[in-house]
Amino acid sequence: MMHSLIRKSRQLAADPVLRRWLIGKALGKFPGEPDFTAHRPPYLEGALPLKGEAAKPSVVFGALEGPPPASPIRLPLPGRTLELKPGDEKSLFAKSFKDTEVLLSLHRFAWLPLLEDAIDTPWDAAW
Repeated sequence: MMHSLIRKSRQLAADPVLRRWLIGKALGKFPGEPDFTAHRPPYLEGALPLKGEAAKPSVVFGALEGPPPASPIRLPLPGRTLELKPGDEKSLFAKSFKDTEVLLSLHRFAWLPLLEDAIDTPWDAAW
């Protein structure tokens, strides 16, 4: 323990930035870490509605309006392409797959950038 104390004392004597910071920290010049509240990131302040049971969301998102899809859509998933017929979108996320990667790419919407402009506007409103 004495060796460790001597080593740290030498480091403190040799490093003016460390000395300045330690003295400033001891005098309260440099504040500590900001308070942390679990599950309430500061960038969502004012947008998180939940405090108590009677809390209501502060942001309400409406459904997209539009006609239902008329033609099928092909979703490129890893290792397979899933063809979705109009009306099947309700059960899309309840499907199970043998390969976990296919399931995860479906739920993470990894197929959406691969479609680029090929997705029809009616399918946008169907999700």
